[in-house]
Amino acid sequence: MNVVFHLQVLFVLTPFAACQGHRDPASNPNIYAQIDYKMEKSIITTISCWSPKGSLPINYTLYRDTTLLMTKVAESRRKAEFVVNLSISELLKTLKCKADNGFGSKYSRGLVIDLSVNLTSKPDPPILGQQLELYCNVTYKAKGDYTWYFVYPAKNTTKVTKQNQYIIEAANVGIYYCSVHGYFSNRVEVLVQDSSFQPVVVGVCVGAILLLILIIGLICFCSATEAHRFNIA
Repeated sequence: MNVVFHLQVLFVLTPFAACQGHRDPASNPNIYAQIDYKMEKSIITTISCWSPKGSLPINYTLYRDTTLLMTKVAESRRKAEFVVNLSISELLKTLKCKADNGFGSKYSRGLVIDLSVNLTSKPDPPILGQQLELYCNVTYKAKGDYTWYFVYPAKNTTKVTKQNQYIIEAANVGIYYCSVHGYFSNRVEVLVQDSSFQPVVVGVCVGAILLLILIIGLICFCSATEAHRFNIA
């Protein structure tokens, strides 16, 4: 009887113990950068590596091209963060993360930190007097401020925000651009609407109406003529 009971307990607990010891391989990690501070010839950036799947602990290694920069073990959470000081020339090199939890190495995509700034607008192109949404876009996570520049015919103004979006309720004639960490974007320009084409449009419309009247009159004349011939016959 005791032998049967122990066999039953062993039968129940064996799958549970197997599940407890099961480990999953780490997936290819994601990589992204946050610019913390920009100096004259270098930047301080936080590089984050994160494998969405895989059992902990995960060993992360950060490379610049083929050069090993840092290693870190993620034991209680999936993400590892590396604070790196990169010179401006080193930004042209590719950063990559490696994740390994005992099932073989998995690598992230290559990351090149691009400090260029791109300004977009909605609507595009802007329309004078209508609401204008401006977006100051960068390829990294910006920790600093966004500076907005508005160049109007009568005056120039600047605004500083923490968000990369700025909304103008009624766009005025002028030039708009932004900057992040001292790097300036392209410009978006609101132009004076050209009203010189309005007389042309009016003239075309009047001509079309007169042509339509002429066609209708010609159709009526032909119909009446045909009816008259029919009556005579």
